[in-house]
Amino acid sequence: MAAMVGETKVPDCKLRFEVYEADPRSGELRKHGTRIPLEERPFRALLILLRGANELVTREELQTQLWPSDTFVDFDHGLNTAIRKIRLALNDHANAPRFIETVGRRGYRFLATVEQELGVARERTMAESPGIIPVTAPPASQNQVQEVVVAAAPGFGEIGKTYFSRRALTLAITAGAILLLLAYLYRRAMPLPQVTRVVQLTKSGGAERKEPLYTDGPRLYYQSTGPLAADWQLRQVLLNGNEDTPVDIPAGRFRIRGLSPDDTEFLALSHDDQSTVWTIPVASGSPQRIGNLVANDIAWSHDGRWFAYAQGNQLLLARSDGTSSRLLATVPDASGTIDHVRWSPDDRQIRFTLNAPTFERGTQAIWEVGADGRNLHQLRFWPGDQMECCGEWTRDGRYFVFSSRREGMSNLWVVEEKADWWRQANRDPVQLTSGPVNYYQPIPSRDGRSIFAIGVQPSGELVRYNPGRKDFGTFLGGQSIDSVEFSRDGQWMTYVDYPDGTLWRARSDGTQRLQLTFPPLRVGLPRWSPDGKRIAFHAACPGCLYKGFVISAEGGNPEPFPSQPFTQACPEWMPAGDAIIYSRSYGTDHPEFYRFDLRLGRVEKISGTDGLFEPRWSPDGRYLLSVEAATDKLLLVDLKSGKRTQIAGPVARWPSWSADSQYVYFTRDGVKWILRVHVPDGKEEKVVEVPFRTIFWPFGIAPDGSLIMVREHGRYDAYSLKLSLP
Repeated sequence: MAAMVGETKVPDCKLRFEVYEADPRSGELRKHGTRIPLEERPFRALLILLRGANELVTREELQTQLWPSDTFVDFDHGLNTAIRKIRLALNDHANAPRFIETVGRRGYRFLATVEQELGVARERTMAESPGIIPVTAPPASQNQVQEVVVAAAPGFGEIGKTYFSRRALTLAITAGAILLLLAYLYRRAMPLPQVTRVVQLTKSGGAERKEPLYTDGPRLYYQSTGPLAADWQLRQVLLNGNEDTPVDIPAGRFRIRGLSPDDTEFLALSHDDQSTVWTIPVASGSPQRIGNLVANDIAWSHDGRWFAYAQGNQLLLARSDGTSSRLLATVPDASGTIDHVRWSPDDRQIRFTLNAPTFERGTQAIWEVGADGRNLHQLRFWPGDQMECCGEWTRDGRYFVFSSRREGMSNLWVVEEKADWWRQANRDPVQLTSGPVNYYQPIPSRDGRSIFAIGVQPSGELVRYNPGRKDFGTFLGGQSIDSVEFSRDGQWMTYVDYPDGTLWRARSDGTQRLQLTFPPLRVGLPRWSPDGKRIAFHAACPGCLYKGFVISAEGGNPEPFPSQPFTQACPEWMPAGDAIIYSRSYGTDHPEFYRFDLRLGRVEKISGTDGLFEPRWSPDGRYLLSVEAATDKLLLVDLKSGKRTQIAGPVARWPSWSADSQYVYFTRDGVKWILRVHVPDGKEEKVVEVPFRTIFWPFGIAPDGSLIMVREHGRYDAYSLKLSLP
């Protein structure tokens, strides 16, 4: 089979199947003519499958052709990742394949009919068409030539020589103009930008990926955080020697949001509920408040005259002394929050990131508005839902760099904003990184030849709290798993692998592991049925709405809830086990509960649950717990009467029942504290202060009643990525 694939490889051959076209020469996959982003190795794997359509292509053959013999990588993981990315690009699914079929553990087969088209350049000569003068423009592609033909004037007598000489001159000028126009229209694009070298700048592992980077040229500033406010620290790296030292800024009081145009002052927000605006001298000196400005993000214009700042979903403008504040734009999504505000180099445009509510489709998107408040719009770099964040212009305005999160990975992309007149700009985004490190918060260097970013290698460690020793120790070998849920009898557990997002089932001691779901589906919050035979969960493919599913604990295909045009989140079994209650996600306009009857296959809204999400039944079936979206209060809800009784709050999240139904555990202040409330009398008490960073799922309860958590073990460091630019 390997020889057959090699023999059928034709460099000029375009491969078409259904509405798709793969062009080996340009390395592009297109759908209806629209380019679909696909990295180099997955694209090469797709070509191999296309050229061996309807035949088995073994994993060994793919490995041999995709990786050199002297490459030392995890081939199985790399190949699985490549196939997953192909399926994502083709909107294909492993469980119901339309294009790529998995053949046992042997390999893959491409199912659709593939057509081949060879591009041939057309040539014409004067001998073939006498009297015709061909004027050929530069080709639009490597295998296509466009021609403009101009009829040559026939010869006449001496009387008409002057007239026809003028006519020939006019035709020649016209032809020349057409030639120049075509040469301009079909001018070549320059080579695409690419990363040629990656250098790790810091070694501490504590850089905060949610906080932006800043540079004044010789230095890179980054912010290091921990679970406590006092752990915050601003640090600087000298780029000519990688010396990493702290900056003398009051610890825990401020979050840096930029540098002044002359690099002498930091722009900062107070780290409190007010988020007031301050400037802090870079060298030394006292912080100074800027007027009465309050913001969740802010940016200085390059000319130093203006601030653009955000409050919720509103973008405002103020003078640099904090006066003359006015509304610039309001984003239509009232539940969104504006962040990462940035001015264009000429101060004519402002771009920012809009953070949408948890679980919603398109959690992050980049928007743009003119500095005069006109032309507010979302930037769409490709069709479908947007998962983009934190864009930055190069100082010359030629490139715009941003991060995009797909398939659980965050990579860097660049788009060319402007080009020299004699060549075409590459308007399609170009992917700069493709893992295994996740990159966040990109910022170009002052010379535009490098990009600085926070690099993250995600991993976790399952730990358990020992109240006697008042410390945490590893649990079940410290596996990198989250969303751990135990069956009612304590014999089984289900969990989600971190960071892959796949669902697993195992004995409570970690034995008899069975994988239940596969990429690209990413799973959250699994729940055991009362009889321990089935598991309910919500999950989504990248860029899709979260939907509810049920799967047998023995494996099989996940069965989806009836389709609805909104997120289905936080499924919970009804006490009898014959139905599932779930909610629209937190942050939507109308959070509420729905009931899915498993026997009838019917869904109905539960009246009297407006504004509620995250339902949790007590183990004894007496109480239904929920969170009020507007206040984050914990409420007990009577579904018959609609009565709501507050037991904890405000700002109480991630509730979990004790096995005896007497206590509800929850978090507050992010995951700084885990607390519990005694349900009968409402008495609240602190259980443990969390001394480390956790991942998305904060905690669970083991069969013996102890608290279990996932300690974030990922490395968070600043990197420099050297660019090759045309």
